[in-house]
Amino acid sequence: MPLHSHSSSHLHVLLNVMFLLRSRKKTISVWDHTYVPTPLHPTPRALAAHQESWDVLADEALDLLTPLRTLSPSTSPTSPPKDLYTTLREYHSTNSTLSTLWQQVDTVPEWVDWDQISRGQDVFYRYTGAMLAGLCYMSLLGGMGAPRIAEVLYRTGGFSAGVARRRMFETMQ
Repeated sequence: MPLHSHSSSHLHVLLNVMFLLRSRKKTISVWDHTYVPTPLHPTPRALAAHQESWDVLADEALDLLTPLRTLSPSTSPTSPPKDLYTTLREYHSTNSTLSTLWQQVDTVPEWVDWDQISRGQDVFYRYTGAMLAGLCYMSLLGGMGAPRIAEVLYRTGGFSAGVARRRMFETMQ
């Protein structure tokens, strides 16, 4: 996938942290995580190439899919607009860019280990109750209690019952 320029404040922070890590050989504590930098940790120079990059194909496809998504009739006035995946599935044969993206999205890579996926599903099903409790009572309540997150959710309608329910299900997909 070709990559192009795009700024990222998270990567800028990461580059600054990596610079600090390279300048010290001691144990480092950053974001509640302690470790000793090794040669396997990327250098700031290696990360700099990613600071201003993005997926051109996905960006072009998004420009094509957005108007198509709004043309789709909604089943009810309160139902959310059709998601981009469904729109791509319906319209991928109408444009070469969409067709190329669909081929990438719809093809299972040869490196997929189905036994490992099955083991991961077993773990997920075994611990779903604990994960949901943690998600509901720790992550979601804690996140929604943070002033900046709460303001964004309030202003965008993210606190409404239907949206909150949908976001919860999307998180668990």
